[in-house]
Amino acid sequence: MANIFDYLDWRGDIPLSVDPFNEVDNLVLAELAYVDFAGIVPPYTPASGSADKVEGPEKKQEASAESPEGSADKVESPAEKPESSAESPEGSADKTESPAEKPESSAESLERISIREVYRRYWENHTPEEVEKSGTLFSKAPLLLEKLCSGARFGDMELSGYANIISSQKSEQMSAVTCFLGDGTVYVAYRGTDDTMIGWKEDFSLSFLRETAGQKSAARYLNRFLQDRESRLRVGGHSKGGNFAVYASAFCLEPVRNRIISVYTNDGPGFAPEILRTREFKEILPRIRSYVPEESVFGLLFETGYESGVVKSSEKGIMQHDALSWRVLRNRFEKAEKVAESSRVIENAFEDWIRDMSIVERKEVVDIIFSTLAETGVENLSEITTDQFRSFTELLRAYWDMDGEHRRRLHQAAGRLLMSGAKSLKEELSGKVAKKLEGDQEKKTAGLVDDDPKKRAGKGTECPDPES
Repeated sequence: MANIFDYLDWRGDIPLSVDPFNEVDNLVLAELAYVDFAGIVPPYTPASGSADKVEGPEKKQEASAESPEGSADKVESPAEKPESSAESPEGSADKTESPAEKPESSAESLERISIREVYRRYWENHTPEEVEKSGTLFSKAPLLLEKLCSGARFGDMELSGYANIISSQKSEQMSAVTCFLGDGTVYVAYRGTDDTMIGWKEDFSLSFLRETAGQKSAARYLNRFLQDRESRLRVGGHSKGGNFAVYASAFCLEPVRNRIISVYTNDGPGFAPEILRTREFKEILPRIRSYVPEESVFGLLFETGYESGVVKSSEKGIMQHDALSWRVLRNRFEKAEKVAESSRVIENAFEDWIRDMSIVERKEVVDIIFSTLAETGVENLSEITTDQFRSFTELLRAYWDMDGEHRRRLHQAAGRLLMSGAKSLKEELSGKVAKKLEGDQEKKTAGLVDDDPKKRAGKGTECPDPES
C-alpha cells in the first residue's frame, strides 16, 4: 500500500508546471515540518512589542459563571494591550495580543536555503539509524529530504523562516517552516504536537481556551508576508499544525489572508464555537481542505464547521494519526466512504464529557494532570514509552502524593469520561439494532423474508433424512 514516500518515488520527477500542487503534496510538506531544522534553515525572529498584529475575534465576551472567578476569557480590541499570557492565572483574562500595522520583517527579506543544501547539512550531523531510533510518530520525517531534493517536483524548493517556539510559562509550542516551491507559490508548514509535555498541555488547553498562545504565534508568523506582495500562499499542517494553519489563515492580517490560495488541515482538531462565528473564520472557510483517516480521533475533536475527506490508512485505530500510514493513489489520497463507527463513538463520548464539565473544571483537570507529570521529572512523551516500568512507578508515586482534593477531582473527571463513553457506545449499538430491524421489516414487507421457520429451515442445501 503506497504512502507519501512511494508518491515521491513515482511522481517526484513531474514538475509542478505539468501536474499542479495537490493534496498529497500538502501532506508531504506538512510532514516535513516535523524535521528539526535548527542551525540549518535560516531562523524566523518574532517581532517584538507591538510590531505585528493578530486579528482575533472582534467582539469581547461578557463575564460568565463559566469563567474563573467570574472574569471572561477575553479577546482584545486593536487598541488594547495584552495583560496576560495564554496560561493565565485564575481570575485574569486570556487575550489576543495588541495589533499594530506592520511586522518587523517580511518573507522577501528572509534568507533562504535550497532543499539540497538542507539535505547535505542535516545528514552531516545525523544518521538514519539515529533517526529510526527516536521512536516517535514523526521520526521518519527527515527521510523525506533525499526524495525531495532528487526530483524535479521539489528539487528547486527553498526553505526559510524556521521557528520553534516552546514556552512552559505560556504552555506554548509552535513550530513552522516556509517552503518556496519555485513556481511563485509558498507553502507555510506548521508542525503538529511534538514530543514535549508543553506541546501536549497546549493541546489539552484547547478544551478550555478559545485561543492558545501557539495559535496567536502562528498568526504572527504568517504576518511576515504583509510586505511580500508577490507570493501566493498555501498554509497547512498535520495534527495541531493543521489547527494552527486554519487559525493563522483566518486571523492573520487581511492583506496576507487575501493571498491565501488554500488551507490544509490533516487530522487537525477543531476550535471553540466562538472562533467559528467570527467574520475572519467565515471568510477563510471556503478555502479550507480537511482530511482525516478512517479511524480518526484527533481530527474529530472540537468543532470545525467544515467537511473532511476520509483517507484510508495502512494502520489501525489511533495509529492512523501517523501521516506516513495514509494511502496514496497516483496524485491523490485513497478515499474511504466515511469515518469508522468507532471514531464516532469516541467523538460523541468526548463531546458529552466536555459539555458535562464547566470551563473551570476542564482547566483544573488539565492542570492537575500536567502538574502531576511534571513532578515525575518527565519532560517528553518518549520518556514514558521508552522506560515504561520506571515511568509507571514514578506516576504511581506522584498519584499517591497528590492532594486529596485533586485526586477526587481527577476521579470525578475520569468517571464522567467513562460514563460518556458507555452512553455513546450504547447509542451506537441501539442505532445499529434499530437499522437492522428496520431493514428486516422492509424485506418482510417486500416478501423477501419468509416468516415460517419450517420453510426457512428447508431452504439452502438439503440434508439427508436420517430415517430414510
